[in-house]
Amino acid sequence: MKKSSEEIFLLKNKEIENSLEKEYRQYFIGSLKKPQVLDYLEQGDFEFGTSFYKKAEADVPHMHSKTSEILYILQGTYRILDIEQNEEYALTQGDFFVLPPNTPYASKADDNTRVLFVKTGGNDKINVEITDSVREWVENLKG
Repeated sequence: MKKSSEEIFLLKNKEIENSLEKEYRQYFIGSLKKPQVLDYLEQGDFEFGTSFYKKAEADVPHMHSKTSEILYILQGTYRILDIEQNEEYALTQGDFFVLPPNTPYASKADDNTRVLFVKTGGNDKINVEITDSVREWVENLKG
């Protein structure tokens, strides 16, 4: 359920952990188009949340037209492939990463990976076409 920014807003760790048991990605703040388990604060074009990948998983390759992809790795290993440059970044606990707007990328996480994310341009995700080599990279969840 969305909450107004005109009131105090608190999410306790137990609420967050319980919601992540049901759905791997939860937003704390945003202008969400899809329902989610956790209460969140409605906040225009600013999004802030967390993802917990219990099992290795890849996200659909995409890019953002207005926002940077801003990530802080809480635990585990999260890999990003810059599709245009064919460059892979292996991010681990404590790493901070910013991918600029209009950069097509693929991403995947190892088992037990937690990521904190921030987006300042709102929900501007655009799925991108991928080559066979990118598809192979995405499907190879062990590195």
